[in-house]
Amino acid sequence: MTLPSYAVDFRGFPACPCLAVWIPVYELELQRRALLTGPLHIYQLIGGAPDSAGTHTKGGALDDDRVTEQAIWVARQMGADASWHRRLNWDGQGGMEHAHHVLRGCPHNDPARYQITAVDAGFNGLGHLGHAALDDGPRPLSGRTWREGIAWAKQLQQQEDDLMVFSEWPAAEKKALGQFIQDQVRATLIETDTNGDGIAVPTHFGSIVKDLVVDVNDIKKKIGA
Repeated sequence: MTLPSYAVDFRGFPACPCLAVWIPVYELELQRRALLTGPLHIYQLIGGAPDSAGTHTKGGALDDDRVTEQAIWVARQMGADASWHRRLNWDGQGGMEHAHHVLRGCPHNDPARYQITAVDAGFNGLGHLGHAALDDGPRPLSGRTWREGIAWAKQLQQQEDDLMVFSEWPAAEKKALGQFIQDQVRATLIETDTNGDGIAVPTHFGSIVKDLVVDVNDIKKKIGA
C-alpha cells in the first residue's frame, strides 16, 4: 500500500504523528500501573492487514498485545474509547488475539472513525457500522480526545513524581525539611511561658503546642536531621 504523506517512522512502523506522540505516554502509564514491562509490543499502526478491513490505512489506529481489561481501561481514559480486546478467532477466521485502539480526535483516523461512533452507541466496532455486538469493554467511556487523554495521564504521572516516598529523599533534603518544620513552629510561638525545659510555649496554646514542638524534635531525630 502507498503510505500517506504525513506518515512518520515509529520504531520501524509507519505511523501518523498523533500515534507517535500518544504511544509513549500510554506506555508510561501502563508501566506506572505495573501493566507493562519495557516497550509496548506493536503489531500494526498504519498498515493494510486484510483482517483489519482498512481501519489502519490512514492512521489513528493501533494494534498491540496489552489485552487486559485494566490496559483497555487506561487506553479509553487516554482518548481511545474505541479500544477492545480482540480475542483469538475474533473474526471467525482464526484472527489473532490483540488489543485494538482508535484515537478520538485524530484527523487521520477516517477509515476507523465509525468504530468511535459505534462504541459511543454501545457496540463493539465489528461488522456493519461496527454494530456486530454490544461493547464488551470497561465503561463508562471517558469521551476524551487523544490530546486530552495525554494531559490526563501526564497529570497523574506528575502527581506521582511529586509524592515521592519520603524514605527516598536525599539526606540533605530530609534534614532541610526537619529544620524548616521546626523553624516554622517556633516562629509561631509567643514566648510568654517557659516550663523549665527550654521550650517556650504560649499560655493560650497550652500543652498542645508544646507537644507539637516535641513531636517535631522527634521527627528530626527519626530522619537524622
